[in-house]
Amino acid sequence: MLSYPCQNMIVTEDGKAESRKGYMLEFSIGVANKPATSFYSETYDVTFFALGTKLFYRDYETGTTHDTGMTLTDGTITRFEEWFGFLFLTNATDGLRMITMGRLNDAAATSGDAHVTIDQDMAGRLTAFDTITSIASGNLVIGGTAHGMASLVVSTGVVTLDGTLPATYPDNRFCLVASNISSGREKFSKIVIWKSRLHGMGYPNAANADAPNNTVMAGQFVIGQTGAAGIELIIDFTYGTAGSTKITVGSGGSVKNIIGVADNLYFLNERKTHSAASANITTSGAAVGLTIPDEKDGLHGCINEDCAALAGNEALIYATSDKRVMRQRIDPDTGTPLDRPEEDFDVDIRGHLKNLDKDQTGAIVYHYRGGRQTICQLKEAGQWKWFIWDDNIIRNIGGRAFKGAWQPPQQITPVRSFFERNGVLYGTDPDTDAVYSFFTTFTDNQIPIYALFATGIFNVGNSMLKTARFQGTVNQPSLVSLLCYVWNNTAGKRSGSPKVINGSEYSYSEDNSVGAVPVGDGGIGETTEVADWGKEFDIVPSEAIRCQITAENDQEGGYFSISSYQISGRQYGSSFSPRL
Repeated sequence: MLSYPCQNMIVTEDGKAESRKGYMLEFSIGVANKPATSFYSETYDVTFFALGTKLFYRDYETGTTHDTGMTLTDGTITRFEEWFGFLFLTNATDGLRMITMGRLNDAAATSGDAHVTIDQDMAGRLTAFDTITSIASGNLVIGGTAHGMASLVVSTGVVTLDGTLPATYPDNRFCLVASNISSGREKFSKIVIWKSRLHGMGYPNAANADAPNNTVMAGQFVIGQTGAAGIELIIDFTYGTAGSTKITVGSGGSVKNIIGVADNLYFLNERKTHSAASANITTSGAAVGLTIPDEKDGLHGCINEDCAALAGNEALIYATSDKRVMRQRIDPDTGTPLDRPEEDFDVDIRGHLKNLDKDQTGAIVYHYRGGRQTICQLKEAGQWKWFIWDDNIIRNIGGRAFKGAWQPPQQITPVRSFFERNGVLYGTDPDTDAVYSFFTTFTDNQIPIYALFATGIFNVGNSMLKTARFQGTVNQPSLVSLLCYVWNNTAGKRSGSPKVINGSEYSYSEDNSVGAVPVGDGGIGETTEVADWGKEFDIVPSEAIRCQITAENDQEGGYFSISSYQISGRQYGSSFSPRL
């Protein structure tokens, strides 16, 4: 088990301790010194970035980043939600925006053409939603260029342009239409689409200035509506009509987060947590849309809109305003809360949580699906750290197997937002327009990672310790120092001289075995090749009542792991201290 002051080390699912992987710069979005919030659309394989006054998208087919043409207010925090080929985005200043996504269905979209064909699904959604007052006011954005739309034939997807194509586009190229749908609607800080009804929290607009800040506004029910135009009702907040309503979350405090999980919608305010089951929502009659949340956690709420996440399909994890991280077990099929939240969930990291800063602006709880890990980015004593709950670890306690454990705190660059693509974790820089990939290299963007392995402090009675033995793997840039600390009754805590493992002294060969995964694409002094190492050394001083072993790399960084360690010696039944 790893212990204080361990840092930047992780325990793997097979029980090995290794220095964590690092991150690397993948690309810059294109608006200097502006941090971005992000959203990845798996359907269209594009990532959207809201930063400064711009909304960009990254087209992975071409490896290029483009401006959507949409304008936002600088300094706002924009959040996203995807539904049936629509991307909704919102912030408390600008309100709702919408992106209709699709692809070209035109094998000959040639430069100079006055028309282009889009897929009929996109054409149908543009017409049914009717978010632009006329087709002529819409802009079809292809490759970052906006093309005015003069007419649209829905049955064929043929778009007549008010100009001509300035470039040639291949078939299936991603395209979009950006729309401002904020007029007359509430200005939400976050939205969730649950059970085909849009739910937005906080910051009502001037037309609803008397709405309290503990209210969530819900759009109309969409499922069950007739005709293709029924999908537009999802942004219809005509209260009391077809399910549109205001959901009041009691017990005081403003609503900080909403999470939809299967058949339950969770409401997290500053001090408490509630949920509402879909079966309890009134779907007809004069009270249509009536939703009454029930209290589920009377002691803990949530820090902000980004600090709660569905961890797999079995739990909801959220960071609270009283320096805690809670886990609510849920039914994997229905999302229904099971019992009360686990008060002992964060026991192993409470020593750090008690030192959390009061201001947690920028705190995030995110579930990394590809890694089966929930990352809690929290600020401790002025420094951002990642506290990672790892579902890969299986612990056996008292003959019972328990899934998951906390990794030691990771000192790593903070992010403004996370997203995931093809199992790789990405994040946006909190101060610039940089986008990083995480756990993909052996350095932090070519800066060495300082890692410290530390066991717990073992009580060994009154012993004469003899030797310490380590085994593990190492890569070439590593220079690892091994120590065994002892406590005794005569001199307190002491250790002998460091024993050094120099990665440059080992032989390396490329690993072509089944399951071998390269890490990153190489940086200064990096290599994906590792070698086995082992070391045994005498423990000096040997007289001990407690001991602890450590391993740390020096300022050169590099990767190392420890798969096993052993301390040998002889225990005595009496004290070594002289008696009077």
